[in-house]
Amino acid sequence: MSETLGKYRIDQVLSKGGSATTYKAYQPQLDRPVLLKVLHPSLTKDEKSVERFSREAKAIARIRHEGIVHIYDYGRSDGQYYIAMEYVEGLSLAELLARNKRLPTDVATYVISESARSLGFAHSKGIVHRDIKPGNIILAYDGAVKVTDFGLAYSENLSSITVDGELFGTPSYMSPEQIKGEKLDARTDIYSLGLTFYQILSGVQPFRGSNYSAIITKKLTENPTPLKRLLPDCPQRLINTVSKMTERSAAKRFQSMDELVRELTVFGTESGTRLDGAALVDYLRRDGEGEQPPPITEVPRKRKRLPLYIALAALVLVVAGFTAIRMRPERVTNVVKIPLLPPPTEPDTAIGMGSIFVTTDPPGASILLDGVTKQSMTPVAMAGLEPGKHEISVILDGYRTETRIVDVGARETVRAGFVLRPLAGIGFLKVGANPWAAVYVDGDSVDTTPFNRLLRLDRGSHEIILCNPDFPDYRSEVEITPGRTTDVFIDLTRIWSQARASGSAGYARINVDPWAAVYVDGDSVDTTPFNRLLRLERGRHKLVLSNPNYPDCAMFLEVVEGATTDVNIDLKNEFGYLMLNVDPWADVYVDGEYRDTTPLSKPIPVLPGEHVVRLVGPFSTGWERRLYFQRGETVTQQVDMSRG
Repeated sequence: MSETLGKYRIDQVLSKGGSATTYKAYQPQLDRPVLLKVLHPSLTKDEKSVERFSREAKAIARIRHEGIVHIYDYGRSDGQYYIAMEYVEGLSLAELLARNKRLPTDVATYVISESARSLGFAHSKGIVHRDIKPGNIILAYDGAVKVTDFGLAYSENLSSITVDGELFGTPSYMSPEQIKGEKLDARTDIYSLGLTFYQILSGVQPFRGSNYSAIITKKLTENPTPLKRLLPDCPQRLINTVSKMTERSAAKRFQSMDELVRELTVFGTESGTRLDGAALVDYLRRDGEGEQPPPITEVPRKRKRLPLYIALAALVLVVAGFTAIRMRPERVTNVVKIPLLPPPTEPDTAIGMGSIFVTTDPPGASILLDGVTKQSMTPVAMAGLEPGKHEISVILDGYRTETRIVDVGARETVRAGFVLRPLAGIGFLKVGANPWAAVYVDGDSVDTTPFNRLLRLDRGSHEIILCNPDFPDYRSEVEITPGRTTDVFIDLTRIWSQARASGSAGYARINVDPWAAVYVDGDSVDTTPFNRLLRLERGRHKLVLSNPNYPDCAMFLEVVEGATTDVNIDLKNEFGYLMLNVDPWADVYVDGEYRDTTPLSKPIPVLPGEHVVRLVGPFSTGWERRLYFQRGETVTQQVDMSRG
């Protein structure tokens, strides 16, 4: 693959799956990192694979939520299908489990609670994930928890990819009704999330087997080992919650994610368990330091002692069997030695090499090791280092660069922790909102709450805008003092009634399929999808939606004071289409504007109404017609230009 794909620069490979490869990439136009998911070239000719890939993009685009990885773009370039998504600095829950096996109760409960909130929002939009597992839950270093990979999501508004006899999903986490091919609803995600909860609490995957059939058989006939036997000290209320989530009968489970979130919230309040991002941040920052949950072994069931004569008989049989084995000639067939994986410890060190484990407060700093830039951000382990002295520099915007010489011994891991100091003239802003909001500072999109990082800002006054589609935009001025943190928390639910009653403004919510740059009265506003209402003065406004694959779609929007106007546009149905079959070929002009050259790969969209279509081919004689187009209809023309 080339170093660029369309408008994205490929920086590094993150993972390779069965159907797609993911990259960390960079989008120069918006100066931001992105996660680029690219369908394997071998699957681009397979309609089902392309459709499944497209479904993921469509599903995510419909559910904008702070706990769901955002989609920026979907398209095709150089024959490659790609999805550009939000890049999250962090790791998957599966990656964390591979290292630590199980999580502390407070961290595990917080992760499941946040995942349930995000999935509940998706369910409210009619979308069921169908593939919840640790690999599809992302843990950000700032404490956010995000659900990703909606490639198997189901919605009545999305075409189905399921074919009779095919099983989609991950067997170890599938619900019984999913295995049986029954109609699914939100409760299938509750079951899968319950198995994930079971695993991160206990360190044990509840259903394991040598193959798919073995796992599926256990799912339909057995219950997981009671959590109490694996975790005798686990709070009973939490055990009951996991048990209810993983009931084989959907009717006996929690009936919604909201119900589950309420139960976990009550547990946190009653037990004094802290269910917030700070616990996750602290845990990820330690990254193996300090106390980790101890490994567990199943508490054995009490067994009655065998009578003495039975024990003696068993001993005789064992001795006889051993003697028989010793008398057989040696014959070994298909013996495979399986190495045991060592428990997670310090970062790996090669023979004779050393390692450095670097942490910073705050995290997310870039690393220079002996003058060479490393791709990873703190916290990070760097292994395979020659014994001796190494120079480490940590760099983070808004903070002083810190440098230290570290002496590394052979087969030794040295820990280097840095507390970063802010630069003079720079202050920090901490933003929170209830229930949540997309944050804009001085007109630039920053992040979506809740996030635990501080925003670095120059001293002085800055405009802050909080946007949530269920509320009007909140605007305010904040004053930043060098070296200090300004804390802003806005309860949108409290100010909503006051905001509606004041002023002469109204609001517009814009939804465009597939996407469009939005212009209001000639001014650029944003690119859909975006998570905020547009605040407009009451009256008439000209709205223009621009997508390079379609003509600009213009309309007038009437804004009513204190009300929200929804604009839902499917660009595919807003235009007529022109399809041409020309022998041998021709340049196509519509109303004098060049549009394409035959043979056409797809119809040309045109505004409804009458248009002049002209073809210019290899001979002097041209072709021109006045054609009338209606919305959603395709006009097809067969033209022979083979004769001069």
